Amino acid sequence: MDTLEHFRSRLATVTDLKSIVATMKTLAAARIRQFESVANATNAYFQSVESALQLLLRQPHRMALKDPGLRPTQPIGVVLLGTDQGFCGRFNYNIAKTAQDIVNESENLVRRKTRFICVGAKLTALLQSRGDDVDQFFSVPASAAGINAVVRKVLIVINDWRQHHQIESIQLVYHRRQKASPPQVFRNTLLPLSPTYLDQLMRRPWDSRALPICLESWPIAFSKIIQQLLFIQVYRAVAESLASENASRIAAMQQAETTIDRRLERLNVEYNQARQQQITAELRDIISGFECLPP
Repeated sequence: MDTLEHFRSRLATVTDLKSIVATMKTLAAARIRQFESVANATNAYFQSVESALQLLLRQPHRMALKDPGLRPTQPIGVVLLGTDQGFCGRFNYNIAKTAQDIVNESENLVRRKTRFICVGAKLTALLQSRGDDVDQFFSVPASAAGINAVVRKVLIVINDWRQHHQIESIQLVYHRRQKASPPQVFRNTLLPLSPTYLDQLMRRPWDSRALPICLESWPIAFSKIIQQLLFIQVYRAVAESLASENASRIAAMQQAETTIDRRLERLNVEYNQARQQQITAELRDIISGFECLPP
């Protein structure tokens, strides 16, 4: 039977673990607010980029835009956003599963290859263990200040894909928070731009009587705006992914707290039982010793 000292040691260990879990939960909550604030701050910038694109689409001398389509053997590119931190449940596995779904879809369409960019070393290792080729991988930014650098690196690879590998279909896979449910994996097609989206944007009412003038040539201006559109979409996705990572960590910590509370309750019951048994044994020894005394 375990001694009281052993029970005290186990209780102290589990109590310390509960304190660590509570600290991690508090830090994750603070980081969620930070990354959510960053994601929300991108809305105004995104609207400005959309307004600039709308302006170009309304120009009478604009170039005709056609859906480039995809040749049967044309590769596709996928940007995957994972995590390098632990205690996030199946965060990376969910992204990897979606990546596998995309690969299967590509094989069904007889495309030659699916190329990947991974943000997260652990996610990269997971894909490579399954036999997938990863063109580039980058570390997950540790703070909001590091998002910009990672996004620029991702865009450099995307530009290389388009210029040297004729990749015109590019998807972005990441977690996005939901109001009343855990973060869900979201697939966003970065390129090509949907003709339906462009048509709706062109027909959207202009908010001002004044129509801005574009001083650049139409192709150059369109290319620059598309670059900005890609930047802000990837930037916002990274911020939302980081917020979702910390939301998953909070959920994991809440489950851990529940498990620890149950463990503490059982240990306290076992400790009290052991203490009562020890007291009872000591009382019996005293009574037995008293009965052995001569009258």
